[in-house]
Amino acid sequence: QVVTCVFTNTAAPADVTLTKSVEGVDPSLEWSFDFELIEEPDGTPDLRTVDNSALPGSASATWSDLNLGSTYTLIESDVPDGWTVGDILCTGLVDLDPGTDGFQFEATPGLDLDCTVTNVASPADVDVEKTVSGVADDFAWEFDFTIDPVPGDQDATQTTSGVGPDSDVVSWTDLIPGAHYTITEETVFGWEQGVMTCETEEGPLDDLNGDAPGFEFE
Repeated sequence: QVVTCVFTNTAAPADVTLTKSVEGVDPSLEWSFDFELIEEPDGTPDLRTVDNSALPGSASATWSDLNLGSTYTLIESDVPDGWTVGDILCTGLVDLDPGTDGFQFEATPGLDLDCTVTNVASPADVDVEKTVSGVADDFAWEFDFTIDPVPGDQDATQTTSGVGPDSDVVSWTDLIPGAHYTITEETVFGWEQGVMTCETEEGPLDDLNGDAPGFEFE
C-alpha cells in the first residue's frame, strides 16, 4: 500500500503601515504630507496622503498585499517648504540601500511592517518696519511695539527710533507655526497712527481680529 500525502503552504501577505508625526507647530495647524510606495525597479508609485484632519487614524497610511519577494521603496514626496525631510524608520528592518532616498525593503511572507517619520517645522520670524514722516530732519522720535504672546525668551516690547523722516525695524524670531500672534503699537500723544499692514512672500495677510487693537496673524 502506498500512501501519498500532499501539503500546501500558502504565504501570508505582506503589508506596510506608515505613521506621520510633526514637531514645532501649534496643535491647531493643519498639515498634510504625501508618501509613495514604489515596487522596484520601475513600478508605478502608489500615492497616499496623511494629515491631521481626524487624528490618530488620518496620520497613518497602509499598503497591503505586496508582491512577495519584491523590493519596495517607501518615500516622502514633495515636502512643503518650511519643513524638514524626516528619516523613515521601520521596526525590525534596516534600509537595504541607505544611499538612496526613502526606505528600501523586501516584501517577505507575513511581513507586517510599521514605519514612522517625523517632520519638524522651521520657526517663523516677523519684522515690523516703522516709517515716520512730517517732521524736521533733526527731529528725534521713538515708538514701542509689543507682541503677544512673547516668543521664547525675547522682549515683549521693542522700540523703533530715528531722526527726521526715516524708517526703523524691530524683529522677533522663533515664532511657532500655527500659533496666533498680535502686534500692537503704543499710542503716542501728538501722533496719528497709520494702518498696520502685514505680508509674506505669498502676499498680504488679513488681520484675524480687525476689531481689536493691533494686527493679529497666524
